[in-house]
Amino acid sequence: MPVKTNVQTDKEVSSDHGHLNEFYQQEMKNIQAKMEQRFNYFSLSELVMLKEKVNSY
Repeated sequence: MPVKTNVQTDKEVSSDHGHLNEFYQQEMKNIQAKMEQRFNYFSLSELVMLKEKVNSY
């Protein structure tokens, strides 16, 4: 069997991906709802906050 170099097991990794998928789906719904309410561009601060949320996962 090949030696695993990564710390996480396959199960943990796929679990992380599941959480990320749920997170992204939720964020996309939020963004869609926001755009339907008032069609405008995201402010820089909103984008930075979203980026920080994603990076914290």
